[in-house]
Amino acid sequence: MASGGPDDRAPEIQVFSKDGQLQIHFCCKNKPGMLPDLMEAVERLGFLFDEVTASCHPYFTFDGVATQITGHQAVDANEVRTKLLSLVQGKACESASQ
Repeated sequence: MASGGPDDRAPEIQVFSKDGQLQIHFCCKNKPGMLPDLMEAVERLGFLFDEVTASCHPYFTFDGVATQITGHQAVDANEVRTKLLSLVQGKACESASQ
């Protein structure tokens, strides 16, 4: 495939935090298992999703709102963004090895 095609698009990750809630927008090349992996990664950081919209065609897109679980250590939006970026990079490595 030629460079610059749609599959070469960099992942788009936006995370905003306000009053213990996260707003997440995520878009990347569609990879198997991305939805549950993304949700589990955010939940491990101490958040539960209140609202989620996801689509898999032609790209994986995700918009969600999550609330921080009472008693969990505070996590800032940048930390969540970094975690999600490492998730999508890990998925790229898995795809390349298959």
